[in-house]
Amino acid sequence: MARDKIKRKHPQDDGDGGNPYKKPMIACQGTPSATSGPEAAPTSIQPADIKSAFAAFTQGLSVLFSPSVSIENLTATLGPEKANLLVALNAMRAAGEFTFLSCASPATDADEEWPPPLPPVHNPDLLKQIFTHVSSIRGEHASMPGVESAHYERLEFLGDAYLQSIASSVLYTRFPEYREGPLSEMRQLLVSNKPLAEFARAYGFSERLRTNLVEDKNKIKIVADCFEAYIGGVVLDSEGGPDVGYRTARVWLERLFEPKLKEMAVERAKVSPVDKMAKQSLNALAGGNKAQLTYRWTGGGGGNNGGFWITVMINGWGFKDRVIGKGWGANKSYVFLIT
Repeated sequence: MARDKIKRKHPQDDGDGGNPYKKPMIACQGTPSATSGPEAAPTSIQPADIKSAFAAFTQGLSVLFSPSVSIENLTATLGPEKANLLVALNAMRAAGEFTFLSCASPATDADEEWPPPLPPVHNPDLLKQIFTHVSSIRGEHASMPGVESAHYERLEFLGDAYLQSIASSVLYTRFPEYREGPLSEMRQLLVSNKPLAEFARAYGFSERLRTNLVEDKNKIKIVADCFEAYIGGVVLDSEGGPDVGYRTARVWLERLFEPKLKEMAVERAKVSPVDKMAKQSLNALAGGNKAQLTYRWTGGGGGNNGGFWITVMINGWGFKDRVIGKGWGANKSYVFLIT
């Protein structure tokens, strides 16, 4: 009796190469499966859709980065984790890392209130320390262990360091055309006692300050120190840790600095940046050792008496005391640089 031949299906007929471990394809939700039919093919997002989604993303960031949206509002609405992410992104944007963002800078909105909202310090012990001057701790208590945490001097030390760092970073980003000398001068207009006392009084710090003498509340140095202590408190009090606290302080301070930054930009625009290599450049143009340049004080009484007029003359190449330029300045060393 003949045995019936049974045709067995070869594993390769399934198109799986005989791989027993191969898993079936699973399409992402909302995406047509590549195995749904003989004519089906995986779809991809079109470039126009990508551009549209990114435009919506940047528009959303523009709203969330607006000065009208406070950090407290973000935290209450989205929770601390999402709020901290947005604070970090906004700080990166403020530092110039997201040049593609067209949203208005939080420090340049025309209708922005000044001063900007004060970042809260929630820890009551830290808040008490910020507004306590060492003079309010009297007698033997002033020398007892642990008293350093009862007044603001340690926080002032910390806040001063963060203030210097933030002001330097803001100026470095805002004024890329200036060298370290002018930037240092501009930083003093932001971090010295006088502007800090102005900032502190704008928030009513003088009234909150605890000190032994009432007149101390009006002393510029004391009020300015209290402001630096508050910066230290903002950094330390953040739920996300000091890194997030630093970003919060930066966003706040950049908005606070804005009127002075605008004044600096206007004033600096009136004066051309000093080229400290001008004399060397002019000497090279004149031919180096083939000609001699002479600088003479030819006018002005010096200082507040008309400043200094300096005339530069060339000897060489057939010229004798030929005037090739003049310059004026209130400071002799400065006018020698620019002539």
